[in-house]
Amino acid sequence: MRPRSIAVQETQSDKTPNTWVWTHAYIAYSNKKRSKKKTDNPQPQKLIIALRGDLVLPVSRQTLKAVLVDGRNEPTVTWEITSDHLTALMQQAVDELRAIRSTPQNDEVNTIPELNDCDYLPYRDEHETAQFVADGPSSRVKKLRATDKVDCKICPEKDIRIDKMRKHVGAHILCSFRKVIDMEPLRVEIGQDPCGWCGLEGCWTRLSTKKRGGIQISSNCPYHHAKLVYNDARQFIPREPCTNVPVRCPLCPADGTGERPTVWKYNAMGHIEAFHADPADERGLPDIPEDFRVEIFVSKVEEKALGIPEEKTVEFREEYEVQNSSDIEDVKEYLRDDNLKR
Repeated sequence: MRPRSIAVQETQSDKTPNTWVWTHAYIAYSNKKRSKKKTDNPQPQKLIIALRGDLVLPVSRQTLKAVLVDGRNEPTVTWEITSDHLTALMQQAVDELRAIRSTPQNDEVNTIPELNDCDYLPYRDEHETAQFVADGPSSRVKKLRATDKVDCKICPEKDIRIDKMRKHVGAHILCSFRKVIDMEPLRVEIGQDPCGWCGLEGCWTRLSTKKRGGIQISSNCPYHHAKLVYNDARQFIPREPCTNVPVRCPLCPADGTGERPTVWKYNAMGHIEAFHADPADERGLPDIPEDFRVEIFVSKVEEKALGIPEEKTVEFREEYEVQNSSDIEDVKEYLRDDNLKR
């Protein structure tokens, strides 16, 4: 697919200063690497791109007659657009991107074609100065490799591999939620809904089901471990004790795609308390589906491996009516038997 954009030139007439006119030519560009062959006046082609309506901005233009444009020997009827209008549209586009930059809809921004080494854009005036250019918020988050090293955003520790950061941050999160003094001096306090990748609030992470089955994890967090093996990360093992992974909340309503909102496992009980409190229950907790209780259960062994004393684990379980490991195993067995009967 090779999208087309209209080519415009700055007008030279004293009667219409600071305006641009369409040259009746189209600009060829691609999201692939540019070909060495340059096409000066490509032919228009039909193209359909599906985008959200608020990402498409209408252009106000007027039709002019008898205007001389590049590549034509005689005056022709064309469109005129003012510089002020194009500047305002550029700023509106930047504002729109900034407004949705930190939401799951950021995935849809990625459908906008990204230009690579285009000779014709940005538009340039008669002095070859680039026009209508802004340093807007990037809609694409550069994904780091598993072996890349970064600094913790919560504590002073530095040079932590991306594939180890989830465990490191998970310990900070558990210490905060279990009311344990963290072993590291914190630069930032853990919030109510911390990101499992970086520990800060404000990032979004979303679980979705692939068309052919399987789980896909999308995130705008710069510390997102894109190569995480989800089913492995859910299982406790001594050398990788943190099982804090994104999970779907069964108490939240599904969205238009049929998917339920995503929460981090360690945040799940706080999420339930904040968004699904039951006024009829003296503790405010609703009925939680048994399979979800199993999914968000954190064993004492895991908590101990991440620096949580047993008494703090017990206090948390009593406060939120969390079963012990033996009870959870009974529930797992019951759910397995129930599935077999079906």
